[in-house]
Amino acid sequence: MMTPQKATPIPPINSLRKGAVLVSVIAVMLIMAVLGVSVISLTQSSEQSSLSFNAGSRSYYLAESGLRYAQHIHGSEGWLDGYQHTLSLQGGEEIEVIRDGNTFWATAIVGAGTAQEARARVPMPLSP
Repeated sequence: MMTPQKATPIPPINSLRKGAVLVSVIAVMLIMAVLGVSVISLTQSSEQSSLSFNAGSRSYYLAESGLRYAQHIHGSEGWLDGYQHTLSLQGGEEIEVIRDGNTFWATAIVGAGTAQEARARVPMPLSP
């Protein structure tokens, strides 16, 4: 005679769900970590872009200031053709102004030797 075998008990559904919840929590934490790293990276990139843009704008406006300076000196004392003058500012910026024929050229350098170095060269024709 055959002896009946005992059936293996089926684990309750709740115990199977506990493992799925753990896997889900780990997956959500991993996604949140990736998103966090992405946000930090984008923020740093945006900050660098903003610094670079500000340095470029500053160099352009400094070059324009150099042109106004040259225009003032030319009007009051005269500025000979080929004469070059360099202005050094407190922040380490430099403005170089030169007269070339009937045009003044101003070159401004901001943040020289740094990653945010910016240069701008702006012309201004002499008024007759």
